[in-house]
Amino acid sequence: FFTFQAVSKRKVCGKCSGFNAGINNRGIINNYTIILTGIPQVQSYLSEEILRSQAVQLARYIVDALLRNIGDNEKQLDNICKKLKNPIVLYRLGWNQILSIPFLIFFWLGVYTKKILDFLTRNFLFKFLTSIVSILGIISSIMTIVLGYEEFILFLKDFFDRF
Repeated sequence: FFTFQAVSKRKVCGKCSGFNAGINNRGIINNYTIILTGIPQVQSYLSEEILRSQAVQLARYIVDALLRNIGDNEKQLDNICKKLKNPIVLYRLGWNQILSIPFLIFFWLGVYTKKILDFLTRNFLFKFLTSIVSILGIISSIMTIVLGYEEFILFLKDFFDRF
């Protein structure tokens, strides 16, 4: 059942950039202690006649934890697939990646840690700068298409000559 649901979700959304159903975005299964400690306990409880009701109850807890995790993953998968089909989100993510290249180079060189990189690329100022650059890119693209290349260059020269 679990494998079928994950496979069917992948077929609906495509590959979705390698999203792994069954594991949340940090790669951790929620309530993993219930699962890891519960499975051996269920096996030991099933060997004794008196503890079989506890084994059934513990197995239900394990199934409940797995179902909750699968439900959360299906919601995340649906959200990711919707974002991957939205061209505006892809445009914004593309500009975000391009503008984060200098920070990534310093991170790869070991100048600062992943925590600092995340802080620099996820703060409000960086997101604001990314949105300004993407809006300017859209406006300049539309103006170039409407005016034509030569008239757009003349417009830019007149605009910058004023300053």
